[in-house]
Amino acid sequence: MAGYQFAHLEMYSRKVLVKPSDKKNKKKIWNTTDIFAEAKREAGACGHVENPSPPVVVFGQSLEDTEAEHDRRCDAAVSTMKNGKTRKLRSTQNTLMTVVLSHPDETYTSDVKRWEKLSIAWLKARYGDQLKTVIRHDDEKHEHLHAYIIPDDLDAASMHPGNAEKQRSERAGQAKGDANRAYKQGLREWQDSYHRDVGIRCGLARTGPGLERMSRPAWVARQKSYDHYADMLNNAARYEKKLKRKVAKEWAKTSIVGKMSFARSSATNADVDERVSKRVSASNKKYEKQFENAEKSRNKAISERDDAIVRASETEAKNSHLESRNSELEGQITTANDALSRIDAALAENVMNLHEKASETGLETDYQMLSGACLAVADISKVQRLELAMLQVSSVVKDVSRRVPDMFKKAFGWAIEKVAQRRSMAVPGPNRP
Repeated sequence: MAGYQFAHLEMYSRKVLVKPSDKKNKKKIWNTTDIFAEAKREAGACGHVENPSPPVVVFGQSLEDTEAEHDRRCDAAVSTMKNGKTRKLRSTQNTLMTVVLSHPDETYTSDVKRWEKLSIAWLKARYGDQLKTVIRHDDEKHEHLHAYIIPDDLDAASMHPGNAEKQRSERAGQAKGDANRAYKQGLREWQDSYHRDVGIRCGLARTGPGLERMSRPAWVARQKSYDHYADMLNNAARYEKKLKRKVAKEWAKTSIVGKMSFARSSATNADVDERVSKRVSASNKKYEKQFENAEKSRNKAISERDDAIVRASETEAKNSHLESRNSELEGQITTANDALSRIDAALAENVMNLHEKASETGLETDYQMLSGACLAVADISKVQRLELAMLQVSSVVKDVSRRVPDMFKKAFGWAIEKVAQRRSMAVPGPNRP
C-alpha cells in the first residue's frame, strides 16, 4: 500500500515585506535567493536536513541557470503606470512559483520512478515552457520533487489557481464570502487534477485518514481498493499501448507497398499498347533500328504491369489478414471491457458482503470497514464509471441511515458532509442572488 498524495505550491519575490507578527513569532521569511540556496543545498540554507546531498535534476536546465534567468529577466523588466511613465519591476512582486510533490516511499523504488515520470508529465502539461527546472531531493525522509516556474509576465500571483478563481469571482461582482470560497475551490481543482492524472494511477489517496477521521480498518480497506484500481488502470494503459503498437506495425508493412502496387496495376493492356505504338511509330520515322528497342520497352512495360498485379494480389491478401487481425484485437478489447465490468460487479459484491456482516454483528469496526469500502467506490467512480457498485453504495447509505442512524453518524461522516454540501448549493444564502 502507498498512502496519500502531497502537492503544495508557493510564490516568492526577490524582497519580502516582513510583517510585525512575523518578527514576533520569529517566522522565517523566504525570498527567491533563499529558495534557490535551499534547493542547491548551500551551507547554512538547509538546516532542516541532517546530511545534505546535491539535488538531482530530472527535467529542464540547472538550478544555477534558472536562478540566473529569473534575476536577469526581473532586472530587465519594466512596468507602465497609469500616467504613461515606466518604472522597474517592484522587488516585492511575486515572480517565482514553486511546486513541491512528495511520495510516501523513503527510497527511490520503481513505484517512485513511475510517480516521478507521471508528475513531470503533469507539470509540463500544466505549465508548458514556463516550467524551467524540476529536481529531486533524496536526502530527506520521503522522496520529493521541486518544480521551479517563471511566468512569462513575471506575475506568479496570476498563475496561482486560488487567486485566479478569486479574481474571476470578484470581477463578476460576487460577495467577499463567495470569492473566498472560489479561492478554495480553485485549489481543490488543482489538487483534483494532480490526483486524477498522477495520484490515482500510483495508488495514492486524495486525502489522508486524519482529515476524514477514518479508523485504521477503514483506511486499510480504502488503500487496498486504490491499489487494485491503480493496477487496473496501469494494465489497461499498457494493453492499449501494446495494441496500438501492433496495429501501427502491421499497417506499416503494407501501406507503401499497397500504394505502389495499386498505382502500377492501374495500367491496362490498352494503355501499354498505345504507349508502345506511339514509340514504334516515332522510331520508324526516324530510325528503323529503334524498332527492336521499342519492342523491348513494350515487353518491359507488360512485365512490370504483370508484376504489379501479382504484388497487388499479395497486398490484398495481407490486407485481408490484417482485417482479420483487427477483428481479433477488437475481440481482445471487448474482453478487457468485460473484465472492467467484472471488477464493477466484484466491488459491488464486496460492499454487499460487508453490509451483511455489519448488519449481523452491529459492531462499529464492521461499519467503519463498510464505510471505507463505500467511500473508495465513490472516489473511483469519479474517473471510472461503476454502475453496479454505485447502486450498491447508494442502497447501503440509505439503509444504514434509516436503520441505525447513530452508527451512520459515527461511520459515514463523509456521506453526511456530501448531503450537506448539496443542500447548501441548492438553497440560496443571504449573500446570494
